[in-house]
Amino acid sequence: MVALLMIGCNTSNNTQPIDTPPTEQDKDELIEGAFVEHSVRIDFDLRQTSFTSEGAVSATHEGDHFVISASDTTISGIKVSLHGRSDNGSVKIYGNVPVFVEMYQLRLTSQQGAVINCQSKKRMWIKTSGCSYLTDATKYKAIESEDCKGAIFSEGQIILCDDSQCKITARGGHGIASDDYIRIMGGEWRVNSVKDGLHANDYIRMNDGIVEIEAGSDGIDCKEGSVELLGGEL
Repeated sequence: MVALLMIGCNTSNNTQPIDTPPTEQDKDELIEGAFVEHSVRIDFDLRQTSFTSEGAVSATHEGDHFVISASDTTISGIKVSLHGRSDNGSVKIYGNVPVFVEMYQLRLTSQQGAVINCQSKKRMWIKTSGCSYLTDATKYKAIESEDCKGAIFSEGQIILCDDSQCKITARGGHGIASDDYIRIMGGEWRVNSVKDGLHANDYIRMNDGIVEIEAGSDGIDCKEGSVELLGGEL
C-alpha cells in the first residue's frame, strides 16, 4: 500500500502505484552496492580535508566552497564524508566515477548555487547520519558548459538511501534534481522548494521512505519518463 501525503505540491506526470519484484538494478542501487576505493572527508568547522589515499582524488577550496576531483576514472568510486556547518559553503564533484556522499548532521547553506553539485554521469548515493539541513543560494552563479539545477544536483543518477533524514530548502533551484533519474530507497526527505521538489529527466522511482514536498512549481517533475511509486509515503 502506498500512502500519498502530498504537501502543497502537484505532480506533472502520471503517478501510479506499481507492484513489481526487485530487479538486478534494484540490488545494485542499494547502499551495499556503493563500493568505493577512495574517500575524502570535509570538515566545514575546521575548513579541512583528509584522504584515505592521495593521487587519485584531490580537493581544493575557496573559503567553504570545496571542489573534489577524481583524476583516475578507472577507480570504483569515491566516498565523500561531510561534517560541520557553514553559512556559505558547497561541495562540487568532478570525475566520471560513482560517488557516495554521507552527511553527518551537516548544516550547509550556499550563497553561490547548489549545496551538492555532482558533475559525474555515474550514480551518486546520498545518505545521512543524523539529520542534515541543506539550503541553496537564491541566485545561482553561472558556469559555462555546466548544469546546476537544484540544491542537490547530479548529471548522473541520484539514489536517496535508507536510514537518512534530510531537510532541503531550495531558494533558487529545484530541491533535488538529476539529468538522469532519481531513486528513493528509503529515509525521510523533506523538501521546500521555490521550483520543483523533485526534478529528473528519465524517471523518478520510489521504493520506500517518506518524502514531503512544498513547491512553488511542480512537486514532482519528470521530463521524459514516468513517476513510479513502489512503496513509502509521498
